[in-house]
Amino acid sequence: MAGKGTVFLRMGGYEPIDVNDLHAIDLARFAVEEHNKKAHTHLIFIDLVKGEEQIVAGRNYKLIVRVVNGIGGPIHSYLAQLYEGLDGQRVLQSFTFLIAYIPQPGGWQPIEDVKEVEAIGRFAVNEHNKQAHAHLKFEEVVKGEIQIVEGINYKLILRAIIEEKPYTYMALVFEDLKRHKSLIDFVPSN
Repeated sequence: MAGKGTVFLRMGGYEPIDVNDLHAIDLARFAVEEHNKKAHTHLIFIDLVKGEEQIVAGRNYKLIVRVVNGIGGPIHSYLAQLYEGLDGQRVLQSFTFLIAYIPQPGGWQPIEDVKEVEAIGRFAVNEHNKQAHAHLKFEEVVKGEIQIVEGINYKLILRAIIEEKPYTYMALVFEDLKRHKSLIDFVPSN
């Protein structure tokens, strides 16, 4: 029988955390500092964009953090995965580059440097080829936009070649928080 003042914690799946929580921000700063030590980089923490925690024997965290590479450098976003034990010991498990800029959730935002999303463009062409039994060859991403939802939507204008002739297409790709991608739409573009 639980006594007065007993706290019940739910173990299992990930739950969202408040990005303004001081402990969550401290964990995000720790993740950036640990990455800097391991990778010999000089990233500067800006803010915590999104976070989730999982209660285990301790806690697992998935944090999306925004950083700047040096003062006045470009803004980058990373997915930091870390574990905090019951004794308070912290371990950074991974620190994965997401995209050059993650805007606030909502509307579409232009992608500043389309070279950073070439892998998404290649995925779109390859997935279209599988679905349509086509033989397009990816050439380049011409321009693009992103939209933050429960993951990221990418709207890309890309160029692909078929029989040595270039064509332009619009591709819509969704990438969830676990980095699984889905091709939503792929159509010719003017």
